[in-house]
Amino acid sequence: MSKQKGNINLVLVIILIALGAAGSYITQDWIKQKQRVEELEKLRKIKALDGILKDALTFEFAQVTTTFILELKEKYDRPAGGAGVLKDLVHAFYSTDYTFTFGYDLQDWDWCSKVLDPQKGVVQVRAPAVVWTNKQISINPDRGTTIDGIFYTDLEAVVQQDVRERMSQKIKEKADAYLADPKLQLNIERALSNFLQQTMNEAHDGSPISRVVISESCN
Repeated sequence: MSKQKGNINLVLVIILIALGAAGSYITQDWIKQKQRVEELEKLRKIKALDGILKDALTFEFAQVTTTFILELKEKYDRPAGGAGVLKDLVHAFYSTDYTFTFGYDLQDWDWCSKVLDPQKGVVQVRAPAVVWTNKQISINPDRGTTIDGIFYTDLEAVVQQDVRERMSQKIKEKADAYLADPKLQLNIERALSNFLQQTMNEAHDGSPISRVVISESCN
């Protein structure tokens, strides 16, 4: 059983892997495309590809902090050679906070970008599916109330590992639930659209881009 703490808060956290320069939003092939960009600008069209990140990057656009509570009611074997627990049954509550981050993995992504309306400055790009970006789960649940079971250090380590595995499974299931939430998907899509609009406008001097439409296909 889990309880979500707080609302979904959009944050624009950009992790630039293998890119450290402030102007790293300019793609590697920008120089090769420069002439084409200038030609498009003369026609008062928009170079949709200019400024879109194309290297190995992860974009994180949403964070959700969730409190997980686990009621453990399980029997464990007593440690070999020791008195172990006074009772085999361990009944206790554990809790941990976990902050999910969601966004996009843009490595080698084909944007399929195109201009929809050059007069109004509307472009379209294809975005990958939203992913859970911090899958490397590292948790250390806190033990709260112990209802039954007094255990020594050896057994406590066994119980703690069991709790950690169960909590990790609950976290994975919750991540899947968040990824299936259409509201979260829409918020992240809007964040990506706004970011790309700003990035592309900074990367060229032509007509301003007023809107970036996110598509699921290249059509």
